[in-house]
Amino acid sequence: MDVRTLARLSAVQALYESEANGSLRDLANYDFSDKAKQFALVNNFNRLNKKIFEQIITNVSRETNSIDEKIKANLAADWSYERIGAVLRAILRAAMGERLAAPETPKTVLISEYVDITAGFYDDKEVKFVNAILDKIL
Repeated sequence: MDVRTLARLSAVQALYESEANGSLRDLANYDFSDKAKQFALVNNFNRLNKKIFEQIITNVSRETNSIDEKIKANLAADWSYERIGAVLRAILRAAMGERLAAPETPKTVLISEYVDITAGFYDDKEVKFVNAILDKIL
């Protein structure tokens, strides 16, 4: 994987971890360099793009409410936001956080990257779900 993909995956992990610990909005206080090194070590990554990692987390921390509202607004009528698991929420939030940080990144690139990350955790049903939501919200 390239350093940008590793940064995205690490950001998803950091967002999941922070939500599980109840500290999602405290992410702006991260020591990003130290946290990036921790994720690289735990995942046996040689290195990751610290700038992308920091931008995603910072934007999600600042904009969690608006990101979540955008996700909710684009769910099918029979889906509730609470039905989305924490890992899927982290993936969707990370994609939105990156879109805010780098609006020039092509939508297709972001969708492809986050769909691939989703495929590492889930089966086809969830992958299709993430693809459909990202297509709407990015």
